[in-house]
Order: sequence, then C-alpha cells, then structure tokens
Amino acid sequence: MLKAIKQVFKFAVQYEHLSQNPAADVEQLKSKGDGYHSWTLDEIEKFESVHPVGTTARLALALALYTGQRRSDLVQFGKQHVRDG
Repeated sequence: MLKAIKQVFKFAVQYEHLSQNPAADVEQLKSKGDGYHSWTLDEIEKFESVHPVGTTARLALALALYTGQRRSDLVQFGKQHVRDG
C-alpha cells in the first residue's frame, strides 16, 4: 500500500498539486513470515474427500477455487448473482 501511496503523491508533486511528497521518507514495514500458504492439489483432494458435494464447506471451497473472488466477496455471494443458470 505504501508503494501505491508514494506513487499517488509523486504524481501530485509532478503536476504541482503538492510541493513535496509526504510519503517519500516513510520506511517500509518489515514483514514477518512468508505470507499465506497456498493449498496443494493433495490438500484440496483430502479436503474434498472429507467434505462431500452438498456441504457448506465444499461449496465454500468450490466458490473460492473457481470464481476468482476475494474472501470478503465470497460471503456476499447469493442467488441474486446467478444469471442464466
């Protein structure tokens, strides 16, 4: 996010909307860890073997894998979003 903010302020300075970039000297925060673990095909198959088609857990997995939506958008999915079957 800091990279994006720096670019916005850089644009503002370039086009004389600001006299200086207030984000230019902000230090990047150090992150701990390597991010989120992506499931392997084996882990997905194991999950599918435990949660059969028709369960809420299996539906959640299918929506997450095959729709390309963010987690925050998945919880809002509903019948109102189905078009042409």
